[in-house]
Amino acid sequence: MTGNNESTQLMEYYLGRLGRAAAKFPPAEREEIVAEIRSHILERSQVGGVVEPGRVRETLEALGTPEEIASQYVTNALFERAAGSRSPWVLIRATLHWAMLGARGFGIFMIAIAGYVAAGAFFVCAVLKPFFPENIGLWVGPATGLVMGYRGAQEPPTQELLGHWLPPVAMVLGLLTIMGTTHILRALIRRRRPTNPGWQAR
Repeated sequence: MTGNNESTQLMEYYLGRLGRAAAKFPPAEREEIVAEIRSHILERSQVGGVVEPGRVRETLEALGTPEEIASQYVTNALFERAAGSRSPWVLIRATLHWAMLGARGFGIFMIAIAGYVAAGAFFVCAVLKPFFPENIGLWVGPATGLVMGYRGAQEPPTQELLGHWLPPVAMVLGLLTIMGTTHILRALIRRRRPTNPGWQAR
């Protein structure tokens, strides 16, 4: 039937765009995505086992653009990977993507940055202490309180507390900060509700 040919061409054009938009996925996953959307379109468009062109158009409009669907799959895949990863790089990528989706995501991204930057600062202090023993330390003073880092000669008087113990202590603190930040981020990502594809919400 002409109507069926038109609906088939329309659907195949849409699925072709979806396949190109999902190019970031491996071929097998990309084919699975296209097959899932094809099945949904056919299920929604059939009446008595016959595909109606008008219903095909309605279904495609309800789905949104192929690029939007591919973006939803990419988002869910990114968060699924991050939830099971201990890599700071993977977690930062996921929280950066989350930050672009809303205020809560931005707040969690800032937690990631603050945690990993603090860990990096501990490691830097541990490495630099042997080269700058008089300037790097854990300092305490009436004007500064308790601070770990660099102290210049012209700064207010302070007392260094750890001496040669600073490198191992800073290394341990850096590792604990990385582990704690990673644990918090993974827990927050696991609690995030997946981005529901449009066809699953209808």
